[in-house]
Amino acid sequence: MSEYQHYQFLAVDRPLTSEQVAEIRKLTSRAALTPTTFVNRYQWGDFKGNCDQLMQRYYDVHLYFANWGYRKVILRWPADQLPLHVAARYCIGESADVRQHEGHVLMTLVSDDENGELEDFNDLFDFDDYGDSGRDEEWLPSIAEARLDVAAGDMRLLYLAWLLCLHNDELNDDDVEPTLPPGLAALPDSLTDLANFLRIDLDLITAASSPSLHGEPELTPTTCEPRVSTLPETDKDATLVCLLHDADPQAVPDLRRGLRPAHPDAIPLDPRRTVAQLRAAMQGATAERLTQEAREKDRTRARRTSTST
Repeated sequence: MSEYQHYQFLAVDRPLTSEQVAEIRKLTSRAALTPTTFVNRYQWGDFKGNCDQLMQRYYDVHLYFANWGYRKVILRWPADQLPLHVAARYCIGESADVRQHEGHVLMTLVSDDENGELEDFNDLFDFDDYGDSGRDEEWLPSIAEARLDVAAGDMRLLYLAWLLCLHNDELNDDDVEPTLPPGLAALPDSLTDLANFLRIDLDLITAASSPSLHGEPELTPTTCEPRVSTLPETDKDATLVCLLHDADPQAVPDLRRGLRPAHPDAIPLDPRRTVAQLRAAMQGATAERLTQEAREKDRTRARRTSTST
């Protein structure tokens, strides 16, 4: 496979109208289009549309990758769910850019590895010799789930965006990490997929999550019940109306965000580490992982030897 490019968009909060789909169809005759999805692959030529403009006008999530090493994710939120000043604390390098367009905040995450091995690309996306993949369309729906978690107040995706900048050597040694969100040591599949897609070093994530903050990122029925009882009746009534009649996709994330103990702005700052400290901790995490892997190989070898004898 000499060249492969993959473009994918999702409209999560609102499906596109037939008029909007017709507008996008004018940009490409090849894309598979529905009111909620856009998928296009190129093994020659290129997409003539502007991905940033499509995200500003139509879509909530975008993913792009090419087999020469470039990968990109764009996510969009209503500005009242993710204020620009909050996102800007985490997006401080070239690999993680955030901006506001009208009523939305858009975050662009990029991994560019021109020296990446083609075999690694094929293994990651399960490509065969004919350029067909069993996974290329699965990445974006998974990553889109993490977008909904941010809307509900979970800041782990934003912290991964900061780690992406660190991983790509865009930060200074004396730069200080943003507030560490709880639950970084137990990432859901959506964030694990995002980290893998963007090539964020898993040892770096392990090192960053080592302080083991108290508290859980997920709301449980046990934690929700006493908090729900304190919500104003008008808020609960408005949420029920949205769910029953408007099918508003923002209703549940907005409610979950309101049930969290504190907005990210109100979380007190824990003692935070510098980039240099995190890099040193990553080296320790890598050494520990390699030691564990060597021990496991020794145990496997010993079991095989005992079985054969």
